Amino acid sequence: MPDVNNHQPWHRFRDAISASGKLSLEDGDKALRLVDDAIALAISEQENRWVLTLSHHAAVICNFLGRTELVKRYYQQSLAFNPENSRALYGLAIVAKEQGETQLARDYAVRCHKGLMSGDDFLRDSLLELLLRYWPSDLFGTAPDQITEVLEAVYTAGVPKAQNTKPKPGDMVVLIELPPGLLDDLPPEDQQAINEVVGKPILLRKYDEDGRAELAFKDSAGTFHYIYVDPAFIRPGD
Repeated sequence: MPDVNNHQPWHRFRDAISASGKLSLEDGDKALRLVDDAIALAISEQENRWVLTLSHHAAVICNFLGRTELVKRYYQQSLAFNPENSRALYGLAIVAKEQGETQLARDYAVRCHKGLMSGDDFLRDSLLELLLRYWPSDLFGTAPDQITEVLEAVYTAGVPKAQNTKPKPGDMVVLIELPPGLLDDLPPEDQQAINEVVGKPILLRKYDEDGRAELAFKDSAGTFHYIYVDPAFIRPGD
């Protein structure tokens, strides 16, 4: 009996992200063609959530390749399917800022902030912190030396501060559970190594441009492993 999961559309999109990410280190144009094909498939199948995810992934690749105009195009493509997507708006704000388009950057930042405050993006706190560091006076009329106080107020509004502590790069964190699909297509030895660290303290190296947490650990054989997960799957280490 065929494995039904192998025929799920999301598997194709996930595989396109994985393959293009690796390929971008060798052939950026080929990597982008791979993502473009996946985006076209997602559009044809009305998988709008994947259109956004793939477009943001392509923008990250273009940023790595130094192709600013393509970064803008992919984020704008995302907005065509969700006009107030906070991640795309933040990406466009940063591009405009780097290109010296101050007013345009501010406009995108304000829209991003509005979307974050009214939505439930799991990266809400991370993006709010970045927005406030780049545009403190535009968003809150706040001076740079008052940012810490404003951030604390945003994070703790109606929620105990302890529940809003976001782990910082260099901290030890605990992988609460395995994200769906994380182990798919990995060699058995890698699957075993990752399974063994669930619930144990491991190193948070950094957050990538999509907000994913990069975790690093060494298995019992002395081999280093690096995995990327949604921050919702980690908590501060004890």
